[in-house]
Order: sequence, then structure tokens, then C-alpha cells
Amino acid sequence: MDVGCFQTLYKKYMEMQQNENQLKGQYANYFKIGQNAFEFLMDFGQYYSKNGKDRFHTRIINSQYYANIFLKSLQEPVERYEQTFVTIYMGEMQEVKIFIMLIK
Repeated sequence: MDVGCFQTLYKKYMEMQQNENQLKGQYANYFKIGQNAFEFLMDFGQYYSKNGKDRFHTRIINSQYYANIFLKSLQEPVERYEQTFVTIYMGEMQEVKIFIMLIK
């Protein structure tokens, strides 16, 4: 491998590291999920029951393939959590809203 190629690879690696360090975490307790023939759209945000308002901050758009991978990759850690700690209680929650958005 020549030096120029190595420098290019190293520069790309450093850019990836810098981008990783800039990732921001956002809390989401509110979701809106829809699909069309080509993709799945997942909106994440927060719902405030005091004023009945929602605010979305992130949209993820995936192909059907990656939406399915997302579903399966989320299912595993939830099952592991429930086996390790406690079953996640899904009964009588005050404000649970699930919206299905059909995109035409």
C-alpha cells in the first residue's frame, strides 16, 4: 500500500471518529411510524400530557429490509432485559398513543 492511499484511509478513519464523537442522544417517548411501497418512516419525539402537545425531533427513513433488521435488533435486547430484570409492564398507561401514518 502506498503512502498516499494510507493517508487517505487514515483521514477517512479520523473523520468517522470525529463524527462518532459528535453524536447526540435524544429522549423519545412518542413515535409515529408509516410506510409506503418503498420505505418505512419512523418519527421520534416527545409527548407532553400536561398540554397535549407532541414535538418530533428525529425522522429515520429505511428500506423494508433495514426496517425489518431494526425490528429484530430491537426485539433481542428487550427480551434480554426482561429475562435479566423484569417484564416490561404495558398495562394501564396514562397516555399511550400509537399513530400509523399511511404515506401516499
